[in-house]
Amino acid sequence: METPAERHRLFFALLPDERVLDDIMRVASLLKSTYHPRGKWMPVDMLHMTLIFLGDFPALASDAVVVHALSSGDDVSMPGFELTLDSASSFSGRRPPWVLRGDKSREALMPFWRALGTALATGGFRTPPEADFVPHVTVLRDADKPLDGFEIKPIRWQVRDFALMHSRMGKEREYVVLRRWSLDKAPA
Repeated sequence: METPAERHRLFFALLPDERVLDDIMRVASLLKSTYHPRGKWMPVDMLHMTLIFLGDFPALASDAVVVHALSSGDDVSMPGFELTLDSASSFSGRRPPWVLRGDKSREALMPFWRALGTALATGGFRTPPEADFVPHVTVLRDADKPLDGFEIKPIRWQVRDFALMHSRMGKEREYVVLRRWSLDKAPA
């Protein structure tokens, strides 16, 4: 019997600092104890906000793909900014993910997202349409029920850097930071 082929994902993400991680985990714990959903809770070391997904690959992306992605990250020069996660909800689907969203922060995030997308396009990557980007952090995967949206106590996140991530998919999911870039100036 053949084992399924391993898949590797490459994506750019924002990684929360320790204070933001604590706040996210507090909300996740509240969701878990209040709604008792079944699904896969995200471990603290895997919490992130995906910015741009570059694709699935049969192996860690070819050298050329990684080099272009790294070069694209090098080309982004932007100041830091503040995000606010202010609501909890789920996306649609049979096994919907539960997420913390930052819809009101979209305006602060979009100049950075566009700059990263432009750098990636120059390197030959396709980027998703802007309308498809929904800033969120997934806290529960494969939930057995949807979560009606509601506001949460705002989680303020000072974004000071971004990262290129490699995710090995399979029974044991693993995230590896390939490189982190500092943003020029974080807000005070």
